[in-house]
Amino acid sequence: MAQFWRGMKQFLKLVAANVLALAIFCGVGFFGLIFLLVSASFGSKQPLVSIKSGSVLVLDLTANISDAPPESALDRALGKIVGRPSAPNYYLLELTDAIDRAARDKRISAIYLHGSLISENYGSGVAALAEVRRAMSRFREAGKPVYAYSVSPTQKDYYLMSVADEVVMNPFGDLALVGLAAKSPFIADALERMGVGIQVTKAGKYKSALDMFTRESISQADREQLTALLGGIWLSMIGEIASSRGLEVATVQNLSAEEGLLLPDAALDAKLIDRVA
Repeated sequence: MAQFWRGMKQFLKLVAANVLALAIFCGVGFFGLIFLLVSASFGSKQPLVSIKSGSVLVLDLTANISDAPPESALDRALGKIVGRPSAPNYYLLELTDAIDRAARDKRISAIYLHGSLISENYGSGVAALAEVRRAMSRFREAGKPVYAYSVSPTQKDYYLMSVADEVVMNPFGDLALVGLAAKSPFIADALERMGVGIQVTKAGKYKSALDMFTRESISQADREQLTALLGGIWLSMIGEIASSRGLEVATVQNLSAEEGLLLPDAALDAKLIDRVA
């Protein structure tokens, strides 16, 4: 009996020690989390910028332009804690509002664009860039110039930058004008090898959302609708580029079809840029 109570006493000591250790761990973790959240919250605040007469609004395009509201301070802090990588993000409405306010602000004399866009979580899409492009057109209509500089502009970079009064390109870069494409994985064969069967009910030949599970290649109907979608977007893009650069749509289309990737001098000769520097 004495041996039983000695064993029980030892067991209770062990349980108490583990409970105490767990309580200390949770307490330290809790206060550590609070400290990180507070630090991230204060660290996210940007200092006020002093705007003087003749100032230039600088837009670094090395960021993701999202049509979704920015993350809360808590989400950003938790993202930092778990080490989640995140590109700098511009909220589309805030960005266009900033450009419109700059157009009305007598202290702002111009906009300067530089950098290369980042696409994250479907950000920096053509629709968002079209909104930014229109905002910069309104800025120009206010009698203020827009300048753009790029090393190797991607197609999206150039689509946005082409609205500028002057587009300057680095002599060691290249300009992409390669058109649009779409691709999708097809895993029907892999599922069959694993013994997984898929049953799909369709209403209409253009219902292709589940084709990846039932086919090994793209269907003719899906190819048809994707071609129509991409063709419409592409014509809109090159139409706006051509209008901004004073070119014919067919000229831009031919440059894309025949060249695709233009070196600085070729881009200058084609009047896609204004200067190599």
